[in-house]
Amino acid sequence: MKKEIKINIDDKIYVVEITIDEDLEIESVMVNEELIDIKDINSISNEDKNKHQMPTKINTVDDFTQSIDNDITAPIAGLLLSVEKQVGDSVSEGDLLFVVESMKMEQRIVSDYTGFIYEINVKPNEQIAAGQLMLKFENSINKISDNIDTFKPIPAIDSNLSDSQSAQTLNPSIEIIAPMSGVVLKIDKYIGDKIANGDLLFVVESMKMEQMIVSDSIGTVKEINVNLNDQVSAGQLMMKIN
Repeated sequence: MKKEIKINIDDKIYVVEITIDEDLEIESVMVNEELIDIKDINSISNEDKNKHQMPTKINTVDDFTQSIDNDITAPIAGLLLSVEKQVGDSVSEGDLLFVVESMKMEQRIVSDYTGFIYEINVKPNEQIAAGQLMLKFENSINKISDNIDTFKPIPAIDSNLSDSQSAQTLNPSIEIIAPMSGVVLKIDKYIGDKIANGDLLFVVESMKMEQMIVSDSIGTVKEINVNLNDQVSAGQLMMKIN
């Protein structure tokens, strides 16, 4: 499986292509079509790695704050018609963020996250490229204090619940929504299948291009809400994962 991302460092674009093997280990890394020696990556000290690691356990509001820093990148190239949110706005999963015109069709880009907008990197009438950074989320401690409902402790387990009911309480469903309009060409996972981060879920044809929809969560497929050859719209519920 290959994953390509674009990184902007000091106004210079770096195209990073990462190949992952079946064991979810990094097989190769290319930067601007130049192969990088994996040994160089593996030689990074644990101390350096720990500096960039997210907290593995959230114990405090401060840990929760530090763990949220998500980016929205352009899934397609096109002309940005509108920006629907502003810096500082509160956003819920599924909220409309941008409208992009591509191949003479309007495409809606919706949020995969819940949080506060930290930065918007594009403007209306700007030509954008696929993979370009458009928006950043970052919840600040002050904003969480003002909106304390966004931070909720893990609910206690009712001793009278069955194991399956307890698991559902601790692991609420994660919704996979369509990032763009198109036709479902392939469904790669089915109800009961185990899902790992980065697994392919769907292939959607949009504007005569095949778009891969992958998981950014782990769990088990609970529901599939679309069928092969269905026409889906941006923001439509496609799957639920427990």
